[in-house]
This record gives sequence, structure tokens and C-alpha cells, in this order.
Amino acid sequence: MKPKNWPLLVTFLLVIIPLMAGTASGQDEYSNPGVLLDLGQGARPMGMGGAFIGLADDENAVYYNPAALGFLDELGVTTLWSPQFGLLDYGGVGFARKYVGLSTSALYSGSIAVPNEFGVETGTSFSYLSGSGVLGFGFPVLSQLSLGGKARYYYSHLTLDSSDDGYGWSVDPAIIAKVGNFGLGIVVENALTGGLVYGSSHREELEKKLRAGISFSSRIYRRMKLNVLADLEAPLDSVAEANYELMTPHLGIELWLASVGVRAGYSGRALTVGSSLKITNLRLDWALSAYQSGITETHRVSLIYRF
Repeated sequence: MKPKNWPLLVTFLLVIIPLMAGTASGQDEYSNPGVLLDLGQGARPMGMGGAFIGLADDENAVYYNPAALGFLDELGVTTLWSPQFGLLDYGGVGFARKYVGLSTSALYSGSIAVPNEFGVETGTSFSYLSGSGVLGFGFPVLSQLSLGGKARYYYSHLTLDSSDDGYGWSVDPAIIAKVGNFGLGIVVENALTGGLVYGSSHREELEKKLRAGISFSSRIYRRMKLNVLADLEAPLDSVAEANYELMTPHLGIELWLASVGVRAGYSGRALTVGSSLKITNLRLDWALSAYQSGITETHRVSLIYRF
């Protein structure tokens, strides 16, 4: 790392990260009716606590900050698999290239037996399925600034009564700027939305959220690169003012040594670690999220192929 970069990194670590860590609250991140479709995507961002808004330098940009697609140089296809809390299966597939990307994901329970009041199986079962599709785009308006957005579609299905299937959509604007070693991104999630509609009568709002992130990137040596990231996530009220008392921090650090990457982070509710291995055009990402409330840890695996 060049000596002149050290003051910038020290400032980042001593000012930005402690400030964000101090905002952590007991906010229930599962209060949003669309949150099962808001689990994030990609093992690499998860390994950094979900902090990716200000970096977004790979195929995961489609989900986290689609404006960064304007800076993407390669075409890539990615897959995802993650058992959630030992109960559900979460997976997806997507692709991204310069300017545009598409990502799909699904959360599935499998068949669950329904017992009677005495705990005896009745022969009846049900399953739960939630899915989403994300279309993202980003276009550079300056050499260091890109604008974009994503359109998201939601689907929720419970086999006991398909008449109550849920449907929803949202449009999220995004921006990213990269100046020197720093990246700064902002995404307004569910800025425009029709909510989640179940059957023909029940409707639930999707929570509007502001997500801002900053990243610091520098090469320590020729084949060694360091990324330090910090995101803030805050709900927005009806007049688009952030509720700063409910802000959630996402903090991450990543070190690449040639084709091997290691990372760690904090998601606001869990400590995370992760790693990557590159073999020519193929990259394997793994992450582990260790929750602090006794919830079963969650693993995530992503496989990315670049053309």
C-alpha cells in the first residue's frame, strides 16, 4: 500500500466504522413482510456483513447496487445456495454484464407435515415458496459516476390455499461514485412499490429503506488487495426522511492474495466470515453467518463463471 494512502485508511477506520457500529439497535430485521425475499444474494457480500453498496464490483451488483453495472467489464453467470437456519433452502441464479443484469432467487420449505392437537401426523402437509426476480441496469454519466436502478418482482405461495398467493413489485434507484481509492453508493429500496397483495383483498406495504455505503480499496503489494467497507441501512418514513434511530450497520473487510480471498464482517445482527478461490474464469465463494441470538448459523455458497 502506498504511504500516502495510510492516512485515508486510518481516517476511515477510526471515524466511519465506529460511528456506524454505534448505531446498531435492536431493530427486528424480519418485521418487513417482504423480508424473506430480502436475504441478500451472493456469498461474497454476506461474508462482509452484507456491506457492498459502495464497492459492488462483481455480478452481485445487480442486487446490491445496480448503478455499478455501468463499470462492469465482464460477462458473468452466478449461482447461489444457502440453507437458512437449518429449516429452509435459499438459492438463485443470475447473470450480469456491462450495463445490465438479471437475478432470480427462491426460498423453499419443502414438505412440512401437519399434526393434530396431540402431535400425531394427519397425513396432510404443506409447503412454502417465496421467489423474486431482479432486473438491474447502470449507465456511467461521468468517468467516475454511474446511475442506475433495479426493478424487483415478488411472489409468495402457501400450498394450503393458493387463492392467497402474494404478489408484489418495487423499483429502486441507485447511484455510485468511485474516486481514487474510495467508492460511495446510495440505493433507495422500494422507492416505488405496489406493496404485497395477497388474494384479492389483503395488501401489505413494503418498507422503504435508504442504504448508503462507502468503500476503501488499495493494493498493498502487486498481488495483494485490501477492501474495507461500511454500509448504513435506515427505514424511510412517508416523506422520505430516514429514521436514524433504527439504522443498521453493515461492516466488512476483505483481503485478496493472488487467487485467494478472505473476509470478515458484521451484519448488524451477526458476525460473518468468508473466503474465495479463483481458478481461471471460475470463482467459488463461501460465507458463514454466526448469529448472536442462538439461531443456527447460516452457510452460503456461490459459484461464478466469467466469459
